[in-house]
Amino acid sequence: MSWTDLYAESPIDVKKMIVAQLISAVHVSADYHIEIDFKISERQLGLDQEQEVAQTPKRKKRRDDPAL
Repeated sequence: MSWTDLYAESPIDVKKMIVAQLISAVHVSADYHIEIDFKISERQLGLDQEQEVAQTPKRKKRRDDPAL
C-alpha cells in the first residue's frame, strides 16, 4: 500500500493529523497568493535532484502592497 492509498482511505481526522505533521505554516496574502512552509525536505519527499520541483517565482512588490 502506498502513502497515497493510505491517505486516501483515511478518515478526515487522520488526514488532518498527517497534514499537521508535514506543514509548519501557511501564508495567504491579500491577493490570495498562498505560500506553504513544509517541515520536510524535498529529499524526504523522495524527490531526486534530477527531478525539477515547480517553484512559484517571487512576485514584484507594488506600491499598494501592504507589505511595503
